[in-house]
Amino acid sequence: MISLFAGNFKILTGIDNYMNMRSKPSLLEKLGANVFTRSMTQTTHLAVNKLAPEWSYRKAHKLLLKPKSKKVNLDQLPYGINTQRVVSSEGTLQAYHVGNGPAVLLIHSWNGGAYQYFALMRGLAECGFKAISFDHFGHGNSSGGNSALHRFINGVNIMLKFTLSNSPAGMAGIVAHSMGTVALVNAKPDFIGDTPIMLVSPIFRFRDYFSLLVNVPGLHPQLCNQYLARFEKSTRIVPDRIGLIEQLPQYASQTLLIHDKNDQISSFRDSLKFISDNPSARLYPMQNLGHDRIIQSESVWLQLKALLNYREIHQLSADPTKS
Repeated sequence: MISLFAGNFKILTGIDNYMNMRSKPSLLEKLGANVFTRSMTQTTHLAVNKLAPEWSYRKAHKLLLKPKSKKVNLDQLPYGINTQRVVSSEGTLQAYHVGNGPAVLLIHSWNGGAYQYFALMRGLAECGFKAISFDHFGHGNSSGGNSALHRFINGVNIMLKFTLSNSPAGMAGIVAHSMGTVALVNAKPDFIGDTPIMLVSPIFRFRDYFSLLVNVPGLHPQLCNQYLARFEKSTRIVPDRIGLIEQLPQYASQTLLIHDKNDQISSFRDSLKFISDNPSARLYPMQNLGHDRIIQSESVWLQLKALLNYREIHQLSADPTKS
């Protein structure tokens, strides 16, 4: 069991296996690992692009939009985690849920998966909530080999609608991590309403983040700029208009930011500036957990319970006459 009511967040071995799947450095964190190899790769890509630009673009597109996401064995999920397939015109999303009560939707990032939230989900269920997560398109056990921001946004809209339609007690909160934060703030506002939001490792500048993703395979900066221009045209997504700087202010009063001071992927200074410009939002700073490991932190769990007014919800669940 996870000791929750005592305020602890202790995870047994069966859950640890899922949480530790992300313990190794991500591709983004390895970006500067081998400068010489990356330089040679960039030179090769640039030469190929001059000889066959269309072929080069298609290869880059396939390389960049194919996430390295792990599939979990659906027959060996932690106790209590249930599965459901959510079918849409765009494809099928693999959803996971546990518990009953007001719903909390948890949204993972690029290369991630719902498994990152299994411990949190079981904790939420213990506290009287219904926890729901899902694998984005092209990730985990959902359909599609490729993914991109517009598919992230579509997936979030699908799951927000699904959560609202399948939660008689309403939606108590939404948690999003990294690129999932960008997808959430660009989802349909009617689906979000005034629901409390927790954004972990928020991406305020999507263009910078996307450029970082593009650079991971070692593409030459010239090709990066070409790719970004064509990506914008083909998807009609303009990075400078869809970041948190532009979209999050509408949700400032209901938003809690959780950000590591030393995050090397998204700058902590952006969160500080947002709080300065939008004082109704809140910021909980952390340290030495990086961009990804932060979501495994006990502090995130405690802040989430506070955001959801855990004690109030638990009292109402125990004594409906108090509602």
